[in-house]
Amino acid sequence: MKICYLCKEPISQGQRVEFHHPIYKSRGGQQTVPTHKACHRNFHSENGDFETWGRIGGSISASSCAWSFNLKNVRNNLAFALERAYYLVYYAKGGAR
Repeated sequence: MKICYLCKEPISQGQRVEFHHPIYKSRGGQQTVPTHKACHRNFHSENGDFETWGRIGGSISASSCAWSFNLKNVRNNLAFALERAYYLVYYAKGGAR
């Protein structure tokens, strides 16, 4: 049985699991630990991470897609090319970075 890294309670079968980076990916962290979905979302919400990352309520805020340039392992990842292009077209001042 898995234990939630954040609340230290068991994660029962059928509960939604998300994996948390104790050392954020943006700071080079690679290890992940299991958490309850609610605990994980609560943790990042309480720490202001969703606003910092430009993801509020689970959706990407177009005006703050700057995160797609700044997060390590994201800024050069092809999976986030659309967010970078969208930001450059609609919000970047002075063109491409």
